[in-house]
Amino acid sequence: MEKEHGKRLKEERERLGMSQADFAKACGVGRTAQFNYESGKRTPDGDYLYEAGELGVDTGYVLFGERSTPNSLYSLGVASVLPSIAERAGINTAALMGILDLAAVSESNTWGTPTGPTLGGEDQIELENALFEDGELLAEVMDKIAVALHFSNKTIALDKRIRAILMLYRSFKASGKVDQKMVDEAINLAS
Repeated sequence: MEKEHGKRLKEERERLGMSQADFAKACGVGRTAQFNYESGKRTPDGDYLYEAGELGVDTGYVLFGERSTPNSLYSLGVASVLPSIAERAGINTAALMGILDLAAVSESNTWGTPTGPTLGGEDQIELENALFEDGELLAEVMDKIAVALHFSNKTIALDKRIRAILMLYRSFKASGKVDQKMVDEAINLAS
């Protein structure tokens, strides 16, 4: 292991507040092996790195010098906390998650192509209003659109997807029922 790898491993161990001996034991090696890894004299195997990762070590940072983004951890946190927040607020969890997914796609568009479509303005306000008016219907519309896109193997731009969601939501609001044929036709027109 290079010296830089060893330095980053030591930095991660210290970030976790663990002694060399405790960390080594938790990773299934002796203190001498841990010292050798941190000094760059030896390279740890995959099992060691796995155990270090389980302890909270950013193994991508140790190996490559770049911090990993905790997207999967964030997603798990959102999935565990958001349902109770939605319940307390009296809104539909699936619809709220759908709006957050649209916002995430929107944000990734602004990173990749600053001029790409984004969620915001009147569309965002209308989605939020729909969430509070009839979140269950909004969630069903979003779900049916996702199903239609999946089975048709089509994709539509974010702005068209948002407009389709809003148009179909308004159309189905009076009856409270979602018509899959109408959803399929809307997707065909939008793609």
